[in-house]
Amino acid sequence: MGNSVDRQLIDIFAEVLEISPSAITQDIKTDDIETWDSLRHLRLFMTIEEKMGVKFTTEEIVGISSMEEIRNSITNKKS
Repeated sequence: MGNSVDRQLIDIFAEVLEISPSAITQDIKTDDIETWDSLRHLRLFMTIEEKMGVKFTTEEIVGISSMEEIRNSITNKKS
């Protein structure tokens, strides 16, 4: 994960989920991280919106459950 979106997401995930950036991979899902509960899930999306200038629908926030899905959604929104 080497592009700008990936680096930003790693920083946001590490901050919000209170985990080491080295623990974050493209494959992580909500079930993989103990601190990734519903409250932090919402905070994660709010932080991504604020820092990356994208907006998510309620359906996206509820339906997305992995780093890869978040990354793909952001990439689609920015293209």
